[in-house]
Amino acid sequence: MRIVRSAGDVQRPDALLEPGGKVTVLRRDQPPAVPRWPEGTTAEASSTHPGNNGNDGSPRTYEAKHAVDGDLGTFWNDDTEHDFPDTLTLTTPEERELSGVTVVSSTDGVPTAFTVAVRAGAAWRTVATVTGNHAVQRAVRFDSPVSTNRVRISVTAVQDLGRGVFTRINEVWPEAVDPVAAPSVTLDFGKVVVGYPKVDFAWASDNHPGVRLAFFETLHHLTERSDFTRADQAGGAGQGTDQYAVPAGGASWTDQKGYGSGGDKVYADGLHGFRYLKITLDALPSDAPAAQPWGTVAIDAVALDFTA
Repeated sequence: MRIVRSAGDVQRPDALLEPGGKVTVLRRDQPPAVPRWPEGTTAEASSTHPGNNGNDGSPRTYEAKHAVDGDLGTFWNDDTEHDFPDTLTLTTPEERELSGVTVVSSTDGVPTAFTVAVRAGAAWRTVATVTGNHAVQRAVRFDSPVSTNRVRISVTAVQDLGRGVFTRINEVWPEAVDPVAAPSVTLDFGKVVVGYPKVDFAWASDNHPGVRLAFFETLHHLTERSDFTRADQAGGAGQGTDQYAVPAGGASWTDQKGYGSGGDKVYADGLHGFRYLKITLDALPSDAPAAQPWGTVAIDAVALDFTA
């Protein structure tokens, strides 16, 4: 095993390979409250993917309104795949001054190229153009503040991870908000292995910080979510990663399939085939307050309960 890379606030990433000695520490500050659109803001899109049922049988929709509902666990999904542009238009009850916006997307639907336009009088005016984007949370700053009640995002390219090319926007915020970097460590097991990952947590802050585990067979598809999980087939509860809420006193955790808290939160998928394992201090919005996406986590070691 070796450490491939680390990102964010990570101390001693190599300590993961030396059990019983020093520990690897991941730290992430609590993010500020996100800005919200005024009551009565609406959203419409050029197309909308039909809804379906999640693994628990509950209906899921992908309408444009999810981009302004304040819930990062829902998203707008277009229905055109490769047929760009896709457009998302937000309308506020009254004009307001905007100096920028933030586009929050899903990893498997990140807009890599898009423009932002505002309605000025009877015409649309382009105020920002973004290319080469791969950030799930992208702050877009305008050259100068504008007063408007309509904002249109036109997507011309989307990150392709081999699951279909759709635009998936979870939220648009009425300010440019830079993300608080999620600390992560990526390990290489040296070859493709199969089994149940095991993580020894030495200690954690007392706010139930969460970790998300993502699994990959190649570095080519390494993002914030696994290249494949069984629960991923119908928008599963894990949303592409396995979750764990780390107790303050630490714990020796084996990744087993099922919910870890309260019967419907902090889901893990258990058995995996992979070569690369990415551990990130983060949590799904739907897992709050059982798991929080900030705090401090100390990891002593990572291993694998191998089984073919």
